[in-house]
Amino acid sequence: MSDNDLLMFNDEQLESATELETPWNILIVDDEEDIHQVTRLVLSRFRIEGRPLNILSARTVPEAHKILLEEPNLAVAILDVVMEEEDSGLQLARYIREEKGNHFTRIVLRTGQPGQAPEADVVERYDINDYKEKTELTTQKLRTMCISLIRSYRDLCQIDEHRRGLQRLISTTSEIFEATQLATFASIILEQVMILLRLNKDAIFCQLIQRTPMDGAVDNGEPDFHVLAASGEHQHLVNQQLSGVLNPEILKAMQDALTAKQTIFTEHSVTGYYRSISGNENILYVATGRTLSTLDKELLDLYSRHVALAYEHLAKTEG
Repeated sequence: MSDNDLLMFNDEQLESATELETPWNILIVDDEEDIHQVTRLVLSRFRIEGRPLNILSARTVPEAHKILLEEPNLAVAILDVVMEEEDSGLQLARYIREEKGNHFTRIVLRTGQPGQAPEADVVERYDINDYKEKTELTTQKLRTMCISLIRSYRDLCQIDEHRRGLQRLISTTSEIFEATQLATFASIILEQVMILLRLNKDAIFCQLIQRTPMDGAVDNGEPDFHVLAASGEHQHLVNQQLSGVLNPEILKAMQDALTAKQTIFTEHSVTGYYRSISGNENILYVATGRTLSTLDKELLDLYSRHVALAYEHLAKTEG
């Protein structure tokens, strides 16, 4: 197979991979050096959902085992069937699925000898996700295959995150008797909302601290907030005051939303303003990284209003 079989593409159609988003990991296992070079060239600047591809190469089964041990987050593994042995690729597929217990990585068998491993038999027996002859993987077909498999991998990971989140919710539900448990519960729900909306997990929900002369604190005129729930990198801030501990840009965004008494949307974030029936003012800051749909906004609004209501109900009960 010549390089020209795979390299019929236009550089202008490729997106730059200079940004630092977390890449999708793709493992190529093949004993032909040309296959590695051509595959890397075809995929090196290709991006899927705005994220670059990180190509990992192995020429032997032991090299593949080493990578599989070191890198658990593999989106796709493209395995040559015949290498050191006639069924090397099948051995690796069995290792991934049975010994590693990995049912997330999407596995493709790529072979130059299709009669060596009958497609229908190996796809069923080894839990293979695709089967390709080397001669049929043109540039476009290779990219299309990667897009399809990575989306499938992404969906499986999200389903697993939801499952783990549901386990945490169930284990926490029976313990919501005081503010600390409610904060944990609200933070878990916030994290699940972020996953559901496919947003950055960094989010924080807080309430304006009402200063009174009895507080004994110096009022510098700047509003401060008490964190009711948080996820991602802000999770450690739950039940804390934000003054002096939060990124000044985020704190300013919250203060701006409070001053305007309305939700503020930017290209990469949303800062929601919510005033409860009792007059408490609450702010939800979410690092979105994209424009929100109407449904996204409605779900964030629903979350904020219900968490605020839960805290007010708790305060009345304890009062």
